[in-house]
Amino acid sequence: MEIINKSKMNLTWFGFYYKKTKKYIQTENPFNKNSNVATIIHCTNE
Repeated sequence: MEIINKSKMNLTWFGFYYKKTKKYIQTENPFNKNSNVATIIHCTNE
């Protein structure tokens, strides 16, 4: 996770970690299928 500023951060997607098999599952980024980085932006209700 990389914090850009107080309302924006980048999340690097590795997938979900399954403890029993000690492997990552569902490794495709559900936010952006073309990149493993998702940008999260805080939205206000103003």
